[in-house]
Amino acid sequence: EGNLIYGTTGESIRFNQTHDKALTWGENRFGIPQTVAGRVGAALRCDGSSGVEVPHAPELDPLELTAEAWIRLPEFSAEGETRQWIVNKNDDEWTESHWGLVTDRSRLGAYLNIGGGEANMIGAWSPDDALSVNVWHHAAFSYDGKDLRVFLDGREVAVTAVNRPRVPGTLPLAIGRR
Repeated sequence: EGNLIYGTTGESIRFNQTHDKALTWGENRFGIPQTVAGRVGAALRCDGSSGVEVPHAPELDPLELTAEAWIRLPEFSAEGETRQWIVNKNDDEWTESHWGLVTDRSRLGAYLNIGGGEANMIGAWSPDDALSVNVWHHAAFSYDGKDLRVFLDGREVAVTAVNRPRVPGTLPLAIGRR
């Protein structure tokens, strides 16, 4: 309990041959948030290994939701995994209840997973060249129980009809990394 975990070369935590009575888990923090000059004041620097993890709370996982952030990309990812996670909850896009706001090079997108597994991963993506490097953009997505919508700088850039209710998850919220 009460640990700060950062700068690891592999998985941040791994329990080997333990059982639930051997340890307690709580109030742990992952990463040391780094700041840079923001649009106004300071901003959170997110490079994939830094960022913030927030423990689960029901208020962070409503059935209908909106997530938004101001973002500035210094460059587009060129190789390997090109998606960069702005904010997401419930692990990854194949996990039941996952939601996330994401960039993929010059595109802005959002994911929902309703039902679990790859087949139930739902996405909505802007066209290519929607984002610019070294420009502050307001990025957002919303889900109203019907449509997954993505907004960039105040205008809708993508919509996917879903028409299925979400099931809330229980895993942490991550800002600036997955």
